[in-house]
Amino acid sequence: MKRISLLLPLFRPNVQATFENWQGGRIYIENLARILSALPENERPAIYVTTDESIDLPVLRALFREAAVEGIFRPDGYPVLLKPSLKAALLDGDNRPRTGDIRKLLAEADVTFPVLQADVHVANGLHWIPDFQHKYLPEMFSRDELAHRDRNFEAIARRRRFLLLSSKAAQTDCERFYPNSRARTFIWSFASSLEAAPAPLADLCARHGIPQKFLFAANQFWKHKDHDTLFRAFARARTERPDLALVCTGAGIDYRNPGLYGELRAFITANGLDGCVHFLGVVANDVLAQLFQHAAAVVQPSRFEGWSTVVEDAKALGRPLFISDLPVHREQAESAVSPFHFFRTGDPADLAAHLSAAWPDLRPGPDPDAERNAQAARRLRADESARAFLAIAAEIRAARAAAPAFEDSLDLRDLEILSLEEHPARHEAIVAAQQNDPAPGIQLLLESTYLDKDRGGAFERFREGLEFQTMRRLFEILGVEPDLRVCEIGGGAGFLSWALVQAGFRDVTLVEPNGEYTTGTGYLRTRADAAGLRIHDDLAAWHAGEEGYDLILTKNCIHHFKNMSQAAAAIRQKMRPGARWFAFREQFADTPRELYELLAAHPYCQTYGLYEWAYPAAHYVEALELAGFKLGAVLPAGYANHALAAYRNGEGDAEARHLTAQVDELLRKGPQGTVNAFWNEVARNRTGNGAAMRFFSRPPLMVFDLQAV
Repeated sequence: MKRISLLLPLFRPNVQATFENWQGGRIYIENLARILSALPENERPAIYVTTDESIDLPVLRALFREAAVEGIFRPDGYPVLLKPSLKAALLDGDNRPRTGDIRKLLAEADVTFPVLQADVHVANGLHWIPDFQHKYLPEMFSRDELAHRDRNFEAIARRRRFLLLSSKAAQTDCERFYPNSRARTFIWSFASSLEAAPAPLADLCARHGIPQKFLFAANQFWKHKDHDTLFRAFARARTERPDLALVCTGAGIDYRNPGLYGELRAFITANGLDGCVHFLGVVANDVLAQLFQHAAAVVQPSRFEGWSTVVEDAKALGRPLFISDLPVHREQAESAVSPFHFFRTGDPADLAAHLSAAWPDLRPGPDPDAERNAQAARRLRADESARAFLAIAAEIRAARAAAPAFEDSLDLRDLEILSLEEHPARHEAIVAAQQNDPAPGIQLLLESTYLDKDRGGAFERFREGLEFQTMRRLFEILGVEPDLRVCEIGGGAGFLSWALVQAGFRDVTLVEPNGEYTTGTGYLRTRADAAGLRIHDDLAAWHAGEEGYDLILTKNCIHHFKNMSQAAAAIRQKMRPGARWFAFREQFADTPRELYELLAAHPYCQTYGLYEWAYPAAHYVEALELAGFKLGAVLPAGYANHALAAYRNGEGDAEARHLTAQVDELLRKGPQGTVNAFWNEVARNRTGNGAAMRFFSRPPLMVFDLQAV
């Protein structure tokens, strides 16, 4: 039988290969590669990695060291690192890539895993939902994160063929929250690959300034990890056990709660615990193993887990564990040889009672007999886990061979297509009814489109929000001055034009044929501070006028033009020499399935018959260039934490901020670099050489320059 091949797609928008703020994801992928590599050579799969990150990234270096990982490629298929076995097959005599052979190798992989976004649709994709934390702890997420997770998970469950879950508890959750799921669901739980790392206890303690007997907590300082309960329990237990000591490792960063780590440290200081709670930060893997080995016990207080790495590592070295009584924790405890002490989740008093009672009898590790038995059990679990994953891959391969096309619940015959229409009055009536609907999902939809009932509040929220502030920064970078003559076309309610006037733009025109109160310009006309804004609702009269413009703005507009080139040519007639067109937030689809799924999922299209459509980014560009424009700048997906493409008011994590800063610097040096990146990506995707990228070809902004004809 042909051996299994696995493609790891570690690139955006699927997943950031840095795994910043998600160390659990990095550990999961590294463990998968490690246990598969430990199989006998004749059973070992071939693993290929595609990534948009530097090969110097530690996780990529770690993966390449594993025996099963044979090559690392860019998303376009260009080889970055190859093992000798692949070099001979994929490089010619001059060490140049054989692109056809590479394309075939990657396209014929049996399974692409992990796929975390429903929008990343590949026939052999094994989608992964790590957990359903947002359903239990919604307060840990922003509103847009909640909405994205629900939309993404629902789409995966209903529209994708294969789904991996990490536990029986997760399967129960999936069946509960997404009862209409049609995906073939697999359960696969990773096993720890943590090996004993012998080191004298005295040396470890001296090196890190910790006592010889200690409790160990190995979690990132995220709020749901519940260090608050741990520290409160520790403070309470110290009143009975004054020699109690605690060692903590993990990054002190929670991007959703940036002040959390400081608050926890302040609690330690305020309760006089600085000398007995030791913070070591992020430590090397060998040090981590030694801390697990020598700890008197491990504490895992988390309020939610998909499949806890801490629990697996404690099991691997035979250490006692004090653990919150989550269903998934009890599931993990079934295969443990070390003692588990369960306490009520989020209950400091209950955890303190367990710690106080057990502390006198706990001893520093390692316990040679317990560790030997635990390591033997770990190796058995790892082998079983590796073979279980290969069985999943083999089933996916067989299922695709038997039925290559996946017929999901999207029946194209049921879609309204011909009758879709622009209907301002109907749209207004729908929104008016939704404004009185208390359902949180409906209110979030209205808030995200600035159509909520508080019209003044909606306008002000846009003006102060990240989207408009990002626009202003881009205007500054790209040389848009406030004295230019500006015209926004298809501006809906007009909050962008209004915000520009408030920001000091002195000559702004809004062209919007919809005069309804909420969805059109009706409310805007009632505002005294919009008196300097010229509003046209008659397209023919506007076009016949003498005014010419230096800057055209559209937002979520061009895809509504039934003939984009014709509309662009008409707009061009209203532009002065040297003028530019900034096109924000269009709808994109590169495949028929993406188009039809977008139409099916749109909140107003199929339910109410309102016109929507989508096109490849290159289609927009080519249509406008045919009318006499030239693409002058492009922003990639993810810029400003997606604030120009979705309703976001947070700047995102360090990775998102770094991407934004890089793009800003590129724009300052010369935006042609972004245009080159766009066309290179389009060309790669059209040739099908490697996995399709949706980075520059999902632009939240395209800038067009007027060209001589």
